[in-house]
Amino acid sequence: MKFPVVFLVCSAVSFGAVASSEYQHFKAIPSETLTEAICNLQRHQPMLAELVNQPEMSAEDMVKIHELTYTLEMALQRIEVELEQAEEQLERVHVGSERMAKDDVKANASAYLATLKPLLVAPDCQ
Repeated sequence: MKFPVVFLVCSAVSFGAVASSEYQHFKAIPSETLTEAICNLQRHQPMLAELVNQPEMSAEDMVKIHELTYTLEMALQRIEVELEQAEEQLERVHVGSERMAKDDVKANASAYLATLKPLLVAPDCQ
């Protein structure tokens, strides 16, 4: 009769250690540029897919998923910032074209194209 009680106590202690690590905060891999964000997505999306597509996910898998989300969230935030910037640049191109402001159109179109280039030309993420 003592074995089940000892087993339950040990299991509870072990589970508590895993459960507390679930809420640990991890350092994300930074996405300082759009290219870095795309590369971080390319590297980490497959890891997330592999973990969530398993028939069963362990507590350790959940911790790994939690850790991955920090990097993925930072990458998506960088992409959002870059897309907002591109949207503003394109709007300046639009307004400049209405006013026939060739220099403004050229400058803003150049900035817009450079901003979005990593989305259109796959970066080398090695």
